[in-house]
Amino acid sequence: MKKILIFVEGETEKKLVNTLKIVGKVQIQNLWEIDLTKIIARIRADIVYIIFDTDRLENINRFRKNLQILKQAKIEFRLIQQTKNMEDEIVKCSDCKKIEEVFQTQSVKDFKREWLKCQNLEKKLADINFNSSKLWTGKLIAELSQWQTKQKSFQDLSLKK
Repeated sequence: MKKILIFVEGETEKKLVNTLKIVGKVQIQNLWEIDLTKIIARIRADIVYIIFDTDRLENINRFRKNLQILKQAKIEFRLIQQTKNMEDEIVKCSDCKKIEEVFQTQSVKDFKREWLKCQNLEKKLADINFNSSKLWTGKLIAELSQWQTKQKSFQDLSLKK
């Protein structure tokens, strides 16, 4: 069986990936902020899935450089792009009109706090009619068009039994 590593940008994404029972070891590594050369030697995986936000593109050059580093190291990777961010993905995949409706919170910050505290996220997702087949299905941003063949969605991932 292939060794799968999943890079996510933060704790909220990590909790979503674990709740959805996606196969692979989940690790917080924000490729917009880190220099991958510092950890590349420790990557022990047959394939790396990179779940990333697109709401802030200031560090696009660093992100692209990190993809190039993976390629040069001959580490197979796939891109899983979020529509702006995880909160937008949840809204897109549910009956909610805005993210604050999930927990009846006043702000995105409050939502994130409740999300991380939630003990039964599967039930909460069911309550908002979350449809995982819509997850991560947006068109890859133009700045990453050279990596188009690397893009995947939720439906391309394996789930734990």
